[in-house]
Amino acid sequence: MLAVGYQDLKERKVFLWVLITLGGVLGYLHFKEVGRNQFLIYISINILIVFFIILIVSIYSKYKLRKELRQSIGYGDLLFFFIIAIGFPNFTFLILFIFSIFFTGIAFFLVKIINKKYGYEILTTANPLVPLAGFQALFIAFVFLVNWSLKIVNLYTL
Repeated sequence: MLAVGYQDLKERKVFLWVLITLGGVLGYLHFKEVGRNQFLIYISINILIVFFIILIVSIYSKYKLRKELRQSIGYGDLLFFFIIAIGFPNFTFLILFIFSIFFTGIAFFLVKIINKKYGYEILTTANPLVPLAGFQALFIAFVFLVNWSLKIVNLYTL
């Protein structure tokens, strides 16, 4: 997660092998916790949800923003959606996805304020797209870190 966050925030792109590796690790952790049948059911539903989200973003982008999908959201961001869909059961996926989107909005807004007010160049202004996968990955890494260190709840049994 940290590699995705770093690459997306710093370079505004994420290497495919990093995303594939992350998908494999998250998928393995999920599979190990819930078993084959539940795993297949959960990821099938999650992938349908991701396709629905992409459809909504595509329609919004085309008719409201008057842009192609690739001008509104990066392919790495879309691939990251599928990776976290593979990595978690339905309820956990939805909660993490929704809260990571909120976190991304707040973090990007704060970064823009810091850039403007203090003249820092935390994110490059050459690329106007939000580093969505990066911020989402950092949020989920934080959730994992807190959850593993404090043993709050099993993310796979929510």
